[in-house]
Amino acid sequence: MLFSFSRFTKPRWSQFSTPFSAKRKLSCLSASKVVNRVDEECEGFLPWLERKKAGFQISSKLYIGKSAYGRSLFASRSIQTGDCILRVPYNVQITADCLFLNLRKLLENEVGNVAKLAVVILLEQKIGQESEWAPYISCLPQWLDMHSTVNYFVFS
Repeated sequence: MLFSFSRFTKPRWSQFSTPFSAKRKLSCLSASKVVNRVDEECEGFLPWLERKKAGFQISSKLYIGKSAYGRSLFASRSIQTGDCILRVPYNVQITADCLFLNLRKLLENEVGNVAKLAVVILLEQKIGQESEWAPYISCLPQWLDMHSTVNYFVFS
């Protein structure tokens, strides 16, 4: 359908914009999609982090759960200004720097950090339960759980 605005002396944008009350209703609807239930698959992840990764701190107010948007981090109690709810030092993060030294030298300038990180994750996933990162790797979303246009085109 083709619209012509030649008859209007000034554009009537209010016809095409969402009224404030409708915006509020839409935001309430999207907020109600949050399911907020505990994610059993990642139940041991936070304790593993505290146990294995020196310098990592997480508030007891936080837990991992599932929502309509996927795996999420929730607060079980109010968080006050100044509360430290999560501290993750660089040395306990899985990064491209975690790539095995011989592979790092091989890929040094040929591949970007995102690709190197993908290789790290694939290698740790291949190692399985023997990997020091196994609890983290097991919490990563499965390919079909991710919101991606690639998944839409591959499986449609």
